[in-house]
Amino acid sequence: MLDQLRQTVERSPAPTAVLELVTRSPDFLPSVSRVHRGGDGPCARAGFPERRACGLLGVDRSAFQYERRPGTDDALRARLRHHAGERRRFGSRRLAMLLKREGACVNLKKVYRLYREEKLTVRRRGGRKRALGNRAPMAIPQEANQRWSWDFVGDALADGRRFRVLNVVDDHTREALATVVDTSLSGLRVVRELDRLVAERRLPAMVVSDNGTGLTSTAVLRWAQERGVEWYHIALGNPHRPARS
Repeated sequence: MLDQLRQTVERSPAPTAVLELVTRSPDFLPSVSRVHRGGDGPCARAGFPERRACGLLGVDRSAFQYERRPGTDDALRARLRHHAGERRRFGSRRLAMLLKREGACVNLKKVYRLYREEKLTVRRRGGRKRALGNRAPMAIPQEANQRWSWDFVGDALADGRRFRVLNVVDDHTREALATVVDTSLSGLRVVRELDRLVAERRLPAMVVSDNGTGLTSTAVLRWAQERGVEWYHIALGNPHRPARS
C-alpha cells in the first residue's frame, strides 16, 4: 500500500506536508485504533485533515484506516489437517467437500488459501506409499444393506483393450450386489449404478473402499455427501480388509 502511495505522490498536487509524510514516514498508514483515539496519526500531527489527504492522494479512507484482523480459523485449520491426514491424495476441492459435509460454511478460495498456508499441497508421487496412522475399527454389520464394500478390478481382452470391473458386496450377507464391466467407468457412471442399487434395496449406513481415484472422484464424493452415507477408507492395496472386519 505504501509503495502505491509513493508512486501516486509523483503525480499528486497535494501539499508538501502530505507528500513528506508519504515518502518519509513509515507509519503513514494509521490503524483504526489510533484514528478512534482522536486522530493522532501523522496527518493529525502535521495539522492536515485525513479526509483531505486521502482525497488529494486518491486513496479510499477505508483502505487508509484498514487494520488486519487476527484469524479465527483455528478450528477450520484443524479439521482441514485432519482430513488431509486421512486422505493424503485429496486436493483442496475434495477437502472442501468433506468440510461442507460436516456443516462448515466455506468457499473454495478460502479452503485453498488455508490449504496452501498449512503446506498440505499434494506432492508428486515418488513411489508406492501405503496409508499411515490408525483409524477407529469398523463396526461389524448386523443386517443386510448396513455396510457395502466396493472396489475396482481390471484386466485386458485378447486384442489388448483394457477393461474395468466395479464390484459391490454386502458385507453382512456376502452377496455380490453389482458387477459392472466396461472399458471406461467414470465417476458419473459409478453414481448411476449406486443409485440403481439404492432404488432396488435401500441406502446403506456405511460404505467401505480404498483411496483409489476411481472411487474418490468429485461425483462419488458428492453422492455420499448428499445422502449422508458414512465412508470408511481402508489402506490402498488391502482389498481383503472389509471381508475380515
